Amino acid sequence: MKVLTLGPQGSNSHVAAVEYGRNIGVPEIQFTKSNYSIVETVAKNYKLYIGLVPFETTPGGLVPEIVEAIDTYRPRICGEYVLPVRHCLAWKGRWEDVQSIISHPQALRQCSKYLREYYPTMEQKEEKSTSLAAEMTSKDITLAAICTKLATEIYDLPNIIKDIQDSSENATRFMIISDKDCEKITGKDKTLLRYEVLDEPGTLHSSIGAFSKRGLNLSEQHSIATGERLGKYYQLQEVRTHRLERSMQEALRELQGLVIEGSLHIYGSYPDTQS
Repeated sequence: MKVLTLGPQGSNSHVAAVEYGRNIGVPEIQFTKSNYSIVETVAKNYKLYIGLVPFETTPGGLVPEIVEAIDTYRPRICGEYVLPVRHCLAWKGRWEDVQSIISHPQALRQCSKYLREYYPTMEQKEEKSTSLAAEMTSKDITLAAICTKLATEIYDLPNIIKDIQDSSENATRFMIISDKDCEKITGKDKTLLRYEVLDEPGTLHSSIGAFSKRGLNLSEQHSIATGERLGKYYQLQEVRTHRLERSMQEALRELQGLVIEGSLHIYGSYPDTQS
């Protein structure tokens, strides 16, 4: 069994895969070129891989590519892993030789206050990933990269300024996908599901009420375009309970009468690591 995640090595996805793999005793990691392909590959090769994909980020919210992928391939979600995102500024030679700071656009944005305060006149350039920025910097003394600590070790960048991100709350929540979810009820669980309500007055309100009347907390509620036509959406919800809990089973039975037939799908239940 391998942990499948986004490459190249040294990325935040790689950091999360290393830490998660260590926790479950699966040390071997394999990289792909897209998060979408992780979901597809795991869906078709459950016996070979566990997938780790970024589902939600602090500054950006849900990751659209993953939302689309899980709705297409309908894998089971068996866990979540929250990675605090910590950015480093790293370079190879003397700082006096550095002419540009390079990184992924999101990393540059997440460090914008720091860069404005300490390097207001330094040129900034966008690259495809923080890992690529680190690799390029390892070959060019005129560059400095914003990257992970792991990338500085992989690409041998000796000069490092740690934790330059603007917010200490910066984090990415990864979903763990497999062929089954976590069937054990821990008492602190979440369930992710999707459905399309009937086109009738009050059905969306009633669907949410199916949970609230039973004291079930919706930790997340999103309306996602189906892509079929304008104005057609499905509901993506995360409920703070396990799908096998009695109250959740009751809510799901009520929900069946409010949704389009065949549209209700439970991605899985998993321990809540954020409460």
